[in-house]
Amino acid sequence: MAAFVVCAALSQPAYAQSVGAVNAHIDSLLKVDHTGFLAAFKFLQLNIADGTKMGQEYEYPVTITVDGKERIFATYEDLLPVYDQIITPAVIKVVKQQKYKDLKVSSKGIMFDKGQLWVNAFCVDGEACTGTSWEISVINH
Repeated sequence: MAAFVVCAALSQPAYAQSVGAVNAHIDSLLKVDHTGFLAAFKFLQLNIADGTKMGQEYEYPVTITVDGKERIFATYEDLLPVYDQIITPAVIKVVKQQKYKDLKVSSKGIMFDKGQLWVNAFCVDGEACTGTSWEISVINH
């Protein structure tokens, strides 16, 4: 990884203030095409309250950091019974009210509101990284 100064600068969320700026930050800071995130953002806003739909979107096993603690879910059946405890009404509200132009982007991912939820791109085919999947990576109640 690059020098500490570069890492520190990249880890700070970029406050874009426009859709174009958010897209440019996704492209440059996360090194992925923003068009995939736009579709994921719309899906997330429509379906965040539906554990069945959301749970089916993950590749298992999946690790989600919840309030600073990593939780590993081996299967969809492991995640579904606790989904409502992880994706609380407060998190649902934040996601549904989030304006795309107000997203914060850093090298750590895309932050909703004040960091209650983070989404990041994950390579679906290892180091080749010819395809990405957008997934919730961190939830902070």
